[in-house]
Amino acid sequence: SFMGSDFTEQEMSIIRYGDAFDPALTGAEGDEIVLKLKPKAGKAFDFAWIKMWVDRKTSFINRIEYYGAGDVKLKTQALGTVKTIRGIITQTKVVMTDHMKKHATEMEILDLKQDQGLKDEIFTKRALEWGK
Repeated sequence: SFMGSDFTEQEMSIIRYGDAFDPALTGAEGDEIVLKLKPKAGKAFDFAWIKMWVDRKTSFINRIEYYGAGDVKLKTQALGTVKTIRGIITQTKVVMTDHMKKHATEMEILDLKQDQGLKDEIFTKRALEWGK
């Protein structure tokens, strides 16, 4: 787990789902489209596949369910509470429920800063690993 939470580092590190998963449209529910995402060849995860609900209007992900072998639902990640903070539309709350442990972790963004003048060079893998 990540810092004792119900999130794993692996789940938190997924930034672009298209880089790691092959999606399939499975349907629609109200204003949401429903996708099934399977890991791409060569990509390994602690789950077999995920089901994702995406808002048609905002393109925000509203919910993700993580499934293991035998289609057992392992976790549910609920995203929501959209707010505008400093002019940026942001999902400010996420709740990860671990169905195996029967436990949940809630995270909330209270404030954010963007475009702080940091140079791209400080975000290279080498710089981040060495703290330079």
